[in-house]
Amino acid sequence: MPAVILWGDEAWAAVAADILGLLDGVEIAGVLAETGEVPRVAALDGVRRLSGRDELSRCLRAGSEHLVIAVEDNAQRVRLACEAERTGFTLLSAVHPTAVVAGRATLGEGTLVSARAVVGAGASIGRCGFLGAGASVDHDDRIAEGVSIGAGAHLAGG
Repeated sequence: MPAVILWGDEAWAAVAADILGLLDGVEIAGVLAETGEVPRVAALDGVRRLSGRDELSRCLRAGSEHLVIAVEDNAQRVRLACEAERTGFTLLSAVHPTAVVAGRATLGEGTLVSARAVVGAGASIGRCGFLGAGASVDHDDRIAEGVSIGAGAHLAGG
């Protein structure tokens, strides 16, 4: 797994950092706060704080080709993803080790799946999606780009 730049804010960046920190071989190479503060969580201890968007190009040139976006606003998350891809980054999807993603389910680029979330057989989560802790998207559901399913929400099968 690659060195990853985390572009996010506060609680959302904390969730993403937790997921990334639990994945074998993933190194968080830098973190950029879009607004507000970078969260103070263990997974980000010692991680370089980027001072602005201009540093993203430098990170890319230094070999960090993958990026995770963790901001609450759905439309903003999609806009930042487009900007990151134009810069040359590849969006990385990340799934918490306690989540379950069925073999026939698909996750779009840049999707985050939190602890104990479930994606059922044949379900599809669009690019830059987010599933909160304990959320479930049942069989054959189709979730559009940039949609967030909140913690504990349950969607019936499609």
